[in-house]
Amino acid sequence: MRQLASYSLAAKRDPEQHPSATGYEVSHHIDTWLASKGKPTESGEHLVLNDGRLATIDRNTLSTAQGKLWEVVLTEPTPGGWFRTSIAVAESLELLAVSVGLSAGSSSLSPVSLDVHCPRVIRTLLDSPVVWTYGETRLTSSPVSFTGVAGGDAFINLAWSPSRSVPLVAISDEYGAVLHPGIVEALARDLAGLAIVARLDPPASWRITSRKGKAWSCYSGAIRLYWPSLHAATNPYDHPLWTPIRLLEGVADTETAAGRIRSQLRRRILGQSAFAISEPPLFNKIRRAARQEEIAALQAKAAGDTNYQALAEGYFAELLKAQELIDERDEEIKALRAQVSSLQLALKWKDGASDAVEPDVETPPATVEEAVLVAMDRYDSTLIFGADVNEGIRTVAPDAGPPDKILSYLRGLSELTEARRAGPLGTSAIKWLGSRGIIASGESETVLNSAKEQQARTWDDGAGVRRPFNFHLKPSEATSPDRCVRIYFDYDETRGKTVVAWVGRHP
Repeated sequence: MRQLASYSLAAKRDPEQHPSATGYEVSHHIDTWLASKGKPTESGEHLVLNDGRLATIDRNTLSTAQGKLWEVVLTEPTPGGWFRTSIAVAESLELLAVSVGLSAGSSSLSPVSLDVHCPRVIRTLLDSPVVWTYGETRLTSSPVSFTGVAGGDAFINLAWSPSRSVPLVAISDEYGAVLHPGIVEALARDLAGLAIVARLDPPASWRITSRKGKAWSCYSGAIRLYWPSLHAATNPYDHPLWTPIRLLEGVADTETAAGRIRSQLRRRILGQSAFAISEPPLFNKIRRAARQEEIAALQAKAAGDTNYQALAEGYFAELLKAQELIDERDEEIKALRAQVSSLQLALKWKDGASDAVEPDVETPPATVEEAVLVAMDRYDSTLIFGADVNEGIRTVAPDAGPPDKILSYLRGLSELTEARRAGPLGTSAIKWLGSRGIIASGESETVLNSAKEQQARTWDDGAGVRRPFNFHLKPSEATSPDRCVRIYFDYDETRGKTVVAWVGRHP
């Protein structure tokens, strides 16, 4: 059997504020969920699923002085095996707890591979008025928005809180736009009960950058996963970041990119939960109380029969030893779970999925200037930057482009240079760049034939000579003038390098 995911929800009993926070109410939600999956048989031991398969239902109820426990196990047949959802609800005077486990098994030695999703019953519970928590963190199935400087401070307080017990997935927007419409809400549903999904507007993102440093930031449409237990010695690269450029690599559109990262985050976080989450202590407390009450009842029955009293006491002693052994094994299992959880985290994103997107291995540039400086250092053997580039940078907003896209486009020019050195391109430079997703063009005949327009496009070529440049890259379009970045370039046959003459506002 392979454990695929685990959920643990707890709510303090407060009948005055939350009258629905009872085990019976939760049991009703479970029954509603089961009814949505199919029709029970007359015996109640099976469920005819909506697709015609026959599933098995096992129920158990314990009532003790310590509280009450409801358990439901739904086992569904799958090709070559089975899929099991185990739900347990524990209730005491002070606490209501829910534990859900998703597991699968195979009838052969074939590997178990299932892409599991958050059970609907979890989202139903989280959407109710009850305040559900894991540890000290409130759980929700809806995203949380952080806006402005105050929002950035609130996000930092949440992310770096020592009491945060679940992952935090941050999705930054670029002036109202995210990777794909609806991805924030969809991820919140995917990860309900196991993570907090947050949306950051640009001012909130920049506040995080200014307070925590660029290595911890998330901006310009990026998506980042912050694991719990952040502190001063934490390595930021253990908390993966995906820029839009990385997310869009190898896919046709933003919808496909959004689906791919949703699937990857869901597999990773649900898989982590299978080892990291265990039942609240209340469950074991009630089960132990039930066993003790059962033993006490047997002792009372045996006390009146001298013929069986000695034999019964021997059985009771053996039961107590067995209980102690079970408790020891439970502790060992917890320790092993912790070790496996650590190993899973160490493996990071090597989950074997063919569509997995590796996180960015470095923090993307935060400004246009930083993008250009990185390119100057990284591509000095293929690119020459003219003297007017520094002036051009000042003509646009610091975060125009966005900066990581500018750096990506400059990398494209470096690759174009290497291709030209190797021999004929077999096509025009504009088409070569376009085939790699880089938007580029030359100027129109009107601009080429206008002395005024040519003068506006005359810059230093990196060797002290001023001349017109008419080929340009367009990392940003249909935006305000201070965010509409143009990169003007031309290949220098003599030097075997591409000259970048201008990075700035459209002339």
